[in-house]
Amino acid sequence: MTKSWALQMTAIVFALAAVVICHHLLDKHITGKPGPAWFEAGCSAEVDAPGGSNCAAVLASPWSYWPPLAEGDSPNKPRIPVAFLGTAYYALLTVWFVGIGRPGGRRRWILLIPTILMLFGLVGSVFFTYIMFTQLDAWCPWCLATHGLNILVAACLVLMWRRKSEAVDGKPASDTESASRLAESFHPTWRVCLITSVAAFFVLFGIDRQYGRTRAEKTRSRLEANFTRCMSEIKKIQQDGQLLLTKFLSGTVQQVERRRDDPYRKLGRSRLEPLKVILFSDFECPECRNLANFLETDAQQLFGGALAVVFKYYPLDRACNSYSAKSMHPNACAAARMAEAARQLEGNEAFWDVHDYLYENQQTLKQGKIDTTAVAEVVGVDHDAFVAAMNSAEVDQRIAEDIAEARRLGVRSTPSSFIYGRKVGVLYMREINFWDKLADYYWQKRNEPRPAETKLKLPGITPDSQGPTDAR
Repeated sequence: MTKSWALQMTAIVFALAAVVICHHLLDKHITGKPGPAWFEAGCSAEVDAPGGSNCAAVLASPWSYWPPLAEGDSPNKPRIPVAFLGTAYYALLTVWFVGIGRPGGRRRWILLIPTILMLFGLVGSVFFTYIMFTQLDAWCPWCLATHGLNILVAACLVLMWRRKSEAVDGKPASDTESASRLAESFHPTWRVCLITSVAAFFVLFGIDRQYGRTRAEKTRSRLEANFTRCMSEIKKIQQDGQLLLTKFLSGTVQQVERRRDDPYRKLGRSRLEPLKVILFSDFECPECRNLANFLETDAQQLFGGALAVVFKYYPLDRACNSYSAKSMHPNACAAARMAEAARQLEGNEAFWDVHDYLYENQQTLKQGKIDTTAVAEVVGVDHDAFVAAMNSAEVDQRIAEDIAEARRLGVRSTPSSFIYGRKVGVLYMREINFWDKLADYYWQKRNEPRPAETKLKLPGITPDSQGPTDAR
């Protein structure tokens, strides 16, 4: 009994040690991060010795996966890290030796299960050792350690096949000893087998989940690094106004319809023919409000007041816009009806009064608490007449026409703006460097020198390199 227990504990220690090593190899393979000091001490690279030890090089090789990576393979081809297979293999052996260990004489046939598993494991150890020393330029000490532990565990398993003696010290066993051996001969019971099987399932499940979390963490880190690099490049591009202007002017020129009674606002007192920005917007959209403020404060100074906005409706609300994937702004259609009702009742100036009121009270609008009585007072009309106009077919038709025009032009989000028939890119819609170069282009088209007071370095004009924060 003592020898059997010692054999079982030895196998457990060897298998568990292999699990720990394979786990750290798997973690290093996926994340590339260093492991514990003791692990790294046995995994350091011998950079001056060709064919020396280098765990990182082995883990980065095509043979670190099964099936191995091959040139021309699809990136979506399913592969499993060899370290993951090793972790699962040794974990199953550990569970077996803890739960069942050495079966009794009558049930020694159960040893066929770990024996078959062990045969596959030994073949794998021989194969990957051969690959390491014939196909790779480096070898992994910890990989070899797991293969050595595999041989030791196999030796323990072979010893478990030996039949126990039926006598003690050469004497026949007593009745008590015989009863004890009879009980042992029926080990493991089916209950023990069931519990061990359930434990093996949960151990494999846990390893798989840990592997998945580690891969997800690596993917997240990689995406964050890529995002940081992309944002850095985007900011560099955003600061290059000439490049942005060139990109804008290379865009497709489209025929943007403009009605005589479209809401129109000139952002300055210049008597020159203004540069017109045709803007598809949504009163509940934060970036639409930001763009409106930007045009009125920063951009218009670059044109000496010769800048104008033509407003068109594109509420991202399925209540009136069936093209919207979902109602991102569930109060946008109601707000559009308020503004259009004001325009139809009292004209262009009334529209812009409601336009400004809605943006100033956007948080209240988001909560669906805009009071039509207050809006009617802004317009200066009777509340009942205002509500009737809001719900009229004429208002619905006008909004629907703008939505159809937006779809024809390829508008999918707000704000979307068009200048000279070209769509302004969302990444530089609020980039002051772009508008500065656009101002140069505007004055060149007029064959006039650009006034000195419109230059970007004019005090009070601060470059805004942040770009849009919410392109909805």
